[in-house]
Amino acid sequence: MAGPGGSGGRPIRVGVIGAGFIAQVAHLHSLSRIDGVQLAGLAEPHEELRDAVARRFGIDRTVGDYRELLYGGGIDAMVVSLPRGAQSLVVADALDYVPAVLSEKPMAMTLAEAQRMLAAARRSGALWGVGYMKRHDIGVRQFVKLINGLRSNGSLGPILDVRMCDACAEYWVAKPDHVRRNGQRPVRFPEAARAPEFVPHTLTSDYEYTVNVASHDLNLLRMLFGDALTVKSFHVQRGGAQHATLATGEFLIGLTVVPASVGHWDQRVDVVFAKGQASLVLPSPLARQASASIVLATARGLEEMTVPPADHVWAFEAQTRAFIAAVASRGELEVSGEACVGDLELIDGLWRKVELN
Repeated sequence: MAGPGGSGGRPIRVGVIGAGFIAQVAHLHSLSRIDGVQLAGLAEPHEELRDAVARRFGIDRTVGDYRELLYGGGIDAMVVSLPRGAQSLVVADALDYVPAVLSEKPMAMTLAEAQRMLAAARRSGALWGVGYMKRHDIGVRQFVKLINGLRSNGSLGPILDVRMCDACAEYWVAKPDHVRRNGQRPVRFPEAARAPEFVPHTLTSDYEYTVNVASHDLNLLRMLFGDALTVKSFHVQRGGAQHATLATGEFLIGLTVVPASVGHWDQRVDVVFAKGQASLVLPSPLARQASASIVLATARGLEEMTVPPADHVWAFEAQTRAFIAAVASRGELEVSGEACVGDLELIDGLWRKVELN
């Protein structure tokens, strides 16, 4: 599958900050499959890991300090894949020095930090994408078209209710082959605040769980139903399930996230119409051969819609291809920092209404 090159036909030179698990199995794997992309640098403080990953992906330029990669020039785009707390400060640095940045989700741990980063991106004019890869799943995109079509033609009547469940404490697929790190990183990356000041210290880990897990779900719900979602209620069982109720102005949305291992990746959306139900069933993010599937239940029976193998592209790779295409054309990114700040706005709103079970 071909990909776009840089200006003048030269490759797009991409650097990567972080050589951990997701950096290897998702970002570097995907970048290595795109024609017209050159893996032009790798920053990772753990020398043994850095060298092993560089050999695996044929990267000649390696550094221990990510700033050397930023300040050294010669990079068209940067991918940042670091622990959640360290993402925002490193990404903010990258936005000042590199024309385009793809960072992992969440874009930040707090709304205030997200807004600070967005201001940095606006100042620099850098292209900034956030790694909500599920938006790029072909099955997810088909589901969005289905829901929009059903709402437009009215064949199943109005939407009465929406439920989303996320019980995914484990990947439940074999992890792709990767280089394991021996010991801890010798250098700790600087980290921003883990939670807003109004969240009690005793609830920080629960807040982090919301940002890490529910942000994916909220991002998908915004993709389906727009940005005008408002928070009605939020209930948290410390160390357990979290239940949110959102309103669209027409119907309510119930979202449940729970750190449970139920034997499979259990993430789905059920849209209940007056005369039927459309359900989206999402695969494990590490299931490279699987797209999301759709089940439509009406008076005529059940209809399951799956993406044919010939049309399937792993969501991580589809995300990377969209990012590289935008870098090549200086076009717009659907999943941009500008677009994703709404996820942190909703999370901030949830935690301002939190009630403990």
